Amino acid sequence: MKRYWGYSAHYGCHSFEGAGADDAHANHVRPSEFGADNPLPTEGYMDHMTVDIKGQRLFLCGENSYSLVVVDLRVGKVIHVTKGLPAMPKKPFYLPETDEIWLSLTDASVIAISGTTYEITKIVKLAEYGNPQRGADNAAYDPSTHLFYAA
Repeated sequence: MKRYWGYSAHYGCHSFEGAGADDAHANHVRPSEFGADNPLPTEGYMDHMTVDIKGQRLFLCGENSYSLVVVDLRVGKVIHVTKGLPAMPKKPFYLPETDEIWLSLTDASVIAISGTTYEITKIVKLAEYGNPQRGADNAAYDPSTHLFYAA
């Protein structure tokens, strides 16, 4: 089953599963309510995301596919997929001052991805690195101190 996303200024960003418009109606979502509806190149949960307001990009964590999906909100299309992340991505934060996307991962690490090349530029291994039972499931960013907290 494909996962689709839709965006409109009125309703915001939405995700729904289905093979097409008929399935969307079955989920009580009308594609006509969206500015666009497009298949996403990933499977599984897609509930962790962040946005680049100025650049009009949406960053979605592809948990099951270990990827970061980048959507251009101006044209309503996926413009890049960073595949092969070291572990399942959980909580992303976009930092406009450095044009980086920071992600907590389930292997107890935090990575930074360039907002220009979409390549991994930094890896921070936390105390429990490599232990999948101790990986971060949530995170927070404090803009006043520029600290990223992973828990």
